[in-house]
Amino acid sequence: MSSLITDSMSPDTDKQTETTSDSVPAAGTDHSPISDTTVYTTRPTDPRIPKEERVYDLLDSLGVAFSRVDHEAVDTIDGCLEIEELLGIHICKNLFLTNSKRDRYYLLILPGEKQLV
Repeated sequence: MSSLITDSMSPDTDKQTETTSDSVPAAGTDHSPISDTTVYTTRPTDPRIPKEERVYDLLDSLGVAFSRVDHEAVDTIDGCLEIEELLGIHICKNLFLTNSKRDRYYLLILPGEKQLV
């Protein structure tokens, strides 16, 4: 199970809001990556991997409000469309690039709907 975490505009809320999604699964998938459509504004109560726990610890220590959705792993931007709609955000794609010598590295961040050609 993964969580997609987004910055929240309302830092004084810690409620969980139940939302529904009318979207259909992305083309080529047999099922939705989201089995629970609850948008959470608190850290998970069940155990998570240490890296995820450290992210929640950092957000808490900085007082950063967030929203999250638990979902299965998604490998493509098309697979993220339902998550994007549920959270009301635009997902971005991150491309890690290097030169031919592999001595310089670049992180390219694009809107999800853009293609690098």
